[in-house]
Amino acid sequence: MRPRTLTIAIVITMGCASDASPQKASPAPPSKEPPMIIVKQLEPQTSGPGLLLAGSTLVRPHAGAIELWDLTSGKRTSSIAHDGTGALGTRDGAPIAVVRNAKGPRLIELGTGKEIPAEYASSFNGVERIHATGDTLFVGQRSRLELYRIKDKVELAKVISWKRDELKSFTGMGDGVYFFDGAFVRVGRDGTTTRYDSSLSSPLHVAPGPRPDTLWTTTSDELQLVTLADGKATVTTRVTLPGVYHLAAAGDAAAVLTIEMTAGRYSKLTVTVVEADGRVRWTKSVPPPTWTSGWIAGSKNAVAISFGDELHAWSAKDGRALLP
Repeated sequence: MRPRTLTIAIVITMGCASDASPQKASPAPPSKEPPMIIVKQLEPQTSGPGLLLAGSTLVRPHAGAIELWDLTSGKRTSSIAHDGTGALGTRDGAPIAVVRNAKGPRLIELGTGKEIPAEYASSFNGVERIHATGDTLFVGQRSRLELYRIKDKVELAKVISWKRDELKSFTGMGDGVYFFDGAFVRVGRDGTTTRYDSSLSSPLHVAPGPRPDTLWTTTSDELQLVTLADGKATVTTRVTLPGVYHLAAAGDAAAVLTIEMTAGRYSKLTVTVVEADGRVRWTKSVPPPTWTSGWIAGSKNAVAISFGDELHAWSAKDGRALLP
């Protein structure tokens, strides 16, 4: 995940000594105000997911471990220690992760804890996005897309070089992945590619659509539903949403995280869940974060956001609070 450059303003309160005699300064009482976050402009989240939803299982890297939460009970069910998370994804709907530990790089099936080693120690260097289906693992890195076969080890099968910033548009759907290089490109399990010409400029985000022939995309102020057919990508739904920060699929809907700013400060976070026809299913707002980078994740069961230690989750169907 790429670091972001932000300007942080810190206010320090100094105690004053009496004029009559030297005294120790009294400590200032702790402030009840959240830390001030000042940024020159909103920078949407485009790095690999720091949050994942698979059904009602919430996965997030946090404090040197991967946490798993059961949103039906609202409780953390396990925590897996590691030396660094490369990426989160799913394998046929179940959560997986690429991590490094004392044994080297590993693909971990988070539901079972099974570890599958990489073929070479250098495998998975720079990995940010992953998606797996059957015995095929797709790995997105900054300069290329890699296809692996999952056997007793994870063995490299094919490499597709990228030309520019395709990584940010990497999204897994069904038995393949999509990315954008001026057109939308689908890569199947055997490495074959299908192109869909588009008049869109480079989207900020891409997520699976409500049907296999659709994708959700965003610009800085708009959510779009794109239909893929006959070699063309056509926008069929547009919804204006100023301040787009991150995007996730939530079953047959889209979940969009937007941020409002006032005088260079985050003033409000809003989650909006949108139907395929553009209707808003529900919307929820939370106070501004005390952290400067976050993510949204979705599934047919739930929608969640994470900013630092802050974690919120709602029912994807009706917006009922699940966490905290």
